[in-house]
Amino acid sequence: MPEFSGSELPFGRVRSTPWRRARAERMANQGPAAGTAKRHGWRRSPADEQLLDFAARFGALTVRHAAKYCYRGVFETARRRVAFMAGAGLLERSDNLAWAGTVVYPTMAGLTAIRTPGHPELRFRVPGEERMLHRLLVAETALAMLARGAARGFEVVSERQFRALERARDDGESAHRYAELVGVRTTARTPGEQVVHPSFDDTGRPRWWAIPLDNGQALHWPDFVVVGGGLLRAVEVEITPKERWRLHAVLRGYRTAIRCGHIDQVLWCVTPDVQMQLEGARGPDGWIDGLLQEMGLLPPGPPDWTVKGRPMVVRPIAAVDEGLVYALSQRVLVASMRSSYRQWRQWRRVWENSGTALDFDAWLAVPGTVTHLKSLR
Repeated sequence: MPEFSGSELPFGRVRSTPWRRARAERMANQGPAAGTAKRHGWRRSPADEQLLDFAARFGALTVRHAAKYCYRGVFETARRRVAFMAGAGLLERSDNLAWAGTVVYPTMAGLTAIRTPGHPELRFRVPGEERMLHRLLVAETALAMLARGAARGFEVVSERQFRALERARDDGESAHRYAELVGVRTTARTPGEQVVHPSFDDTGRPRWWAIPLDNGQALHWPDFVVVGGGLLRAVEVEITPKERWRLHAVLRGYRTAIRCGHIDQVLWCVTPDVQMQLEGARGPDGWIDGLLQEMGLLPPGPPDWTVKGRPMVVRPIAAVDEGLVYALSQRVLVASMRSSYRQWRQWRRVWENSGTALDFDAWLAVPGTVTHLKSLR
């Protein structure tokens, strides 16, 4: 049997490569300052900072969202940069939901890394999978609005930021200062200029980012708020119908906030069931009004959304990311038309090649279509 000296053992030191050295440096330099100095194995870029900011604001993002909104649509760049940040301890990754792909969320170090004076301090929280669809739809809707409104100076403030601001024990001063920081017009600069007035809870505390309900005894949190032109526009993303009494209380709170000059407008991005709750539907004997008409937020009858300036606006939710389109469709399709993500993608290819003018869900509902699709191999 051959004998080896210690330096000649075949299981000796692993050969060093640039990739291995960089990975070792990232592992050795984890924490809020990771990627900000030499010999960290990577260098944090403005796009990386933006991804950390978005993930912190909304709690979670997919790598596909990161590619679209932070890395100019290049998925491979997003995947690689996310790997760097995960290796440096700034992000966590989850691959538990096939339709979502890789979901990322910030660690405590990641939250600390982007902390800015004057901005709310966000808490670390592992996002639950049971509400992941709603969370990602909110993030996608908000990021799309932010991208469209960036040139006009629009800002988006998330529910996580609201809660951090409104839980401060300072009689609403932090929330007020942040409102001014992001461009909310709290004082008139010219005579007659529209300004934002906060709502008040039952203790008399001003609430800039929450909607008091039940005479101020409870608070409702919008999914996010768009700050534009100095005014606040709340956005609600609803994919599940609420109990009538709960939705009625929320609408009543918004009606009060609109009348007192707190909220300028509320945009509802909803599924068909929620849309029917809000604006009504056509019945056998004419239009059946929804809660918006009952509460005087819309005139009776079918809504005319071409009229500008309504205090409440309802729009069908329109997911863009393929995984979100799938997960959302599984909520609205009848059970016999549902499928696995892999099967759904195959069916989508058949639909795209069919040349039909129908949208995908309507095409599936044509008698015989699902039976034919299930017979394909």
